[in-house]
Amino acid sequence: MIGEHLIKKKLVEFKKFSIPIRGEEFIKKSIEKKRKDYKCDLKTMYVTKYKTKDALMKNRPSHIPMDQWIGLTSYWLSDKAKKRSQANRISRAKQKMPHTGGSKSIATLMNEKAIDGIEPTREEVYILTHTMRKDGKPPDEESSNTIVHDANSGNKQATQAPRMPSVTSSSFFSQGT
Repeated sequence: MIGEHLIKKKLVEFKKFSIPIRGEEFIKKSIEKKRKDYKCDLKTMYVTKYKTKDALMKNRPSHIPMDQWIGLTSYWLSDKAKKRSQANRISRAKQKMPHTGGSKSIATLMNEKAIDGIEPTREEVYILTHTMRKDGKPPDEESSNTIVHDANSGNKQATQAPRMPSVTSSSFFSQGT
C-alpha cells in the first residue's frame, strides 16, 4: 500500500518538460479548453444520434473508458444538464450580431487578408467576421443593418485613416536573431 502511494505521488510530480512558471497557467487553460471542446464534440456526435442511455452505452467510443463514459452520459442526460443546455440555447438565440469567424483569431484573419502588406480596416474585419455564412450574407438582421449603414453613411474616416503595414516575410519583425 505505501509503495503504491509513493509511486502515484512520484507520477503526479513527474515532469517531462521544464516549463517556465509564467507559461504553466496558459498551458493549463489551453488543455482545459481542449478537453471541454472535446466533450462538446462527443456530446454533439453521440447524444444527438443516440437518445437513450442504453443506446449510448452500446455505442461507446472505444478509446473512452466505460466508467468515464457512464459519468459523461449520466450528466448529459440529467435534468440539470438539459435545463442548462436549453438556457444556453435560448441565450445564444438572443445574441445580436454574433461573431461568425470561428476559432480563428482576428489577428490571424487580418494577417491572412492583408494585401500588399497592408492590414484590412476595422470595418473590413467586421464584415469578414459577420458575413461568414455560405451564401456570404450576414447571419442576422442586426449585422446586415450595421454593414449597410456603414457603407451608406459615407463614413470615410476608416478608409482615410492610415493603414498599418502588416508583418511580411521581408520585414524586420519576421527576421530571426
